[in-house]
Amino acid sequence: MEKELDQGVAGIILVPDHAVALISPVRAAMEKNIPVAILDNPLAASPKEDVVFVLNDNAATGHIAAERVSHYLKGTHNEVAILGVHPNFLGTIVAANTIKDDLQRYDRGIRFIEQGSTFGSTEAEESAEELLEAHPGVRAIVALNVIQTRAAYDALSRAKLQGKVALIGCEQDFDIIYRVRTGEIDSVIAKDTRTMVRDAMEWIHQRRKGTVTGETIVVPPKLVTKQNVDSPEIQWILAVNGGAN
Repeated sequence: MEKELDQGVAGIILVPDHAVALISPVRAAMEKNIPVAILDNPLAASPKEDVVFVLNDNAATGHIAAERVSHYLKGTHNEVAILGVHPNFLGTIVAANTIKDDLQRYDRGIRFIEQGSTFGSTEAEESAEELLEAHPGVRAIVALNVIQTRAAYDALSRAKLQGKVALIGCEQDFDIIYRVRTGEIDSVIAKDTRTMVRDAMEWIHQRRKGTVTGETIVVPPKLVTKQNVDSPEIQWILAVNGGAN
């Protein structure tokens, strides 16, 4: 990033993988009045004049996931697993808390099994298998990222539980969208990264003209199911990172 700063770029779009990552380079860009757009994972600082956060609406993700899960609840004292909560990804905490708050309205006795985010696929699969063995009555699994969704899918397949336990993902890639299309994964709550990038570029353009200042832009996600995956609206979103055609 230092090279880009020295070259005097018109603006920078970043996707940090940690809440405190890249704070120093962003400050360096601000010192040179270079607009910076932070996508998806906000830094541990408030947006200022030359910085905008363009974020997925993680509360909306939680609401959509809870509504989808509610169709699979039976009676009371249901079990629902939430995979992929991580303190460095603040959006996962918001989504998980929203899911729990919403589902408790359907079943006050509901039990939640939380697993943290695991970045290695092998470890994620082992954790998902252990979860299914320890909680044979789990009704649904909400996976907050791609790795956890794949791991849960593989564990359900090996346990022959597809169709018996609903799997809802909250991040998309080509393989996961394919599994939604075939009905093997119930649904995915897709981040509208195409709109996020478009909004970031437009903000940088307007910032260079001096017509906007630092702010937070929130972009709603979309529920992708077997029924709507090939609709024009969903295909427009998926064309960026997973699933078009």
